[in-house]
Amino acid sequence: MGLERRIYRFVDSGSDPIGIFISRLEPKMQQKIRTQIKVLTAPQCSFQPPLVKAFRLDRYKGFYELRIRLRQMVRIIFYINTEGDIVLLHGFVKRHERATEQALETARARKLALASGTAGITKLDFISGGDFDAKTL
Repeated sequence: MGLERRIYRFVDSGSDPIGIFISRLEPKMQQKIRTQIKVLTAPQCSFQPPLVKAFRLDRYKGFYELRIRLRQMVRIIFYINTEGDIVLLHGFVKRHERATEQALETARARKLALASGTAGITKLDFISGGDFDAKTL
C-alpha cells in the first residue's frame, strides 16, 4: 500500500461518539490524539507497541487500541476494513483494567452495527490547528 490510509469514524443516527469523546478532552490531549492518528495513516506504520496494541483473543481479533498518554491514558479502539482503511470505533479514558474489556464490547457492538447496516462511518478530516469538535473531527 503506497498511499496513506484513510481514517473513518463510527456514526450512529447522527451521533458522533468519537468526536464527542475527543472534544471533551483538554486541548493538549486533542492535539496529541491528532498527531498519533496521523501517524497511523502512514503506509510504513507497523501497528506495534507502544503506539498500538493488537488484541489477540478470538472474540476481539482484528481490533486495535491506539494508546495515548499525557496526564491520563486515553485509548481509541479501531479496526482495519477490507480496503485497508482505519475505522475508529470507541474512545475512552483508561482508569482501571476492566475499562478495556468494557470498551472492547462497545467497539464490537459498533462493528456489528456497521456490518448490519444500522450505523455508518464518516471520513475523518483534520482541520489545521484548533480543537476537535464533533463537526470538524
